[in-house]
Amino acid sequence: MESGSFPQLRTERHELAKPFAAWGASASLHYWDQPATGEEITAAEEILGGPLIPDLRALYEASDGLRLFQGSLNIVPLFELVTLSDQLREWHWPIPDELLMFGDNGGDEQFGLWLPQRSRTQAPVPVIEVGEVFEPNCMAVAATSFVRFLIARTAYHLMGSGGETGALDFLGVPSTMRSDDRNHETLTAFVQWADPELVDPSPDPYKRGLDAEELRQRFGASVP
Repeated sequence: MESGSFPQLRTERHELAKPFAAWGASASLHYWDQPATGEEITAAEEILGGPLIPDLRALYEASDGLRLFQGSLNIVPLFELVTLSDQLREWHWPIPDELLMFGDNGGDEQFGLWLPQRSRTQAPVPVIEVGEVFEPNCMAVAATSFVRFLIARTAYHLMGSGGETGALDFLGVPSTMRSDDRNHETLTAFVQWADPELVDPSPDPYKRGLDAEELRQRFGASVP
């Protein structure tokens, strides 16, 4: 993993610019790697059977995986991205075919992108949280898009790292939401702020878990 200046996006106009700027302003809390090459991304897409969504591709073009907030939010490198979903299935996690797992929270919960049709990469793709319970109804909708997921989680973790005022400024976090305290209600508040279209701002795969069929009804299923 690299040290020094946090990696940059290829264009500052990308939707990922806010979280990347916030991570750059709090670089001592994160670990990153060299950018993935175009050839590596293309090879990963061939294995996965379709293109990466633009936001995820842009992230890998800046860094081949991220370990954020000292491991509290992780995006796996490409070589793991192409195998993680199948690996979890081998370990008896009930991962639907539509779910491309991309990272975790450093604990028991995994995160994936719901991709019923890999060709529809321009539409917002929801982020699904998967709890470690090995039951069909172990999933929850964590965000309506990858970028909103990253913004909400970044704001939340910054609250637990001394505030990082400059980093919060890059995210546009209102002063009324800034506090030295951090708890479950704090995460809910940041999810509501970053992702107002999310039906349940306090998703819980353990108490209110969804199964694959419920997600398919909401977001579509893989084409046979």
